[in-house]
Amino acid sequence: MQVIETSIGEEEKAGANLLSERARALDDAVSRYRPMFYRKAFQYLGNAPDAEDAVQDALLSACKHLSLSNMNTSCTASCILIWTVTREAAQKVTMSRP
Repeated sequence: MQVIETSIGEEEKAGANLLSERARALDDAVSRYRPMFYRKAFQYLGNAPDAEDAVQDALLSACKHLSLSNMNTSCTASCILIWTVTREAAQKVTMSRP
């Protein structure tokens, strides 16, 4: 019985470590690529406050809706985040049109 409990505990630790690694990959991508996210949003929106809002909204949305299980590396995380920022900026442009 004790052997089964030990192996279950080890699986939980392995799962927690994996999530921790993926959370670090996401954090690394946000820290490393945030200037690129801002530039991309600025290209769409043309002004700094709207670009900053778009990046912030996109990062919050990504953290809220994306599963860390999808983030295997910081490269994957950055690709998902740049797509999210681009989409958010494009939505803001569309919403600002009369």
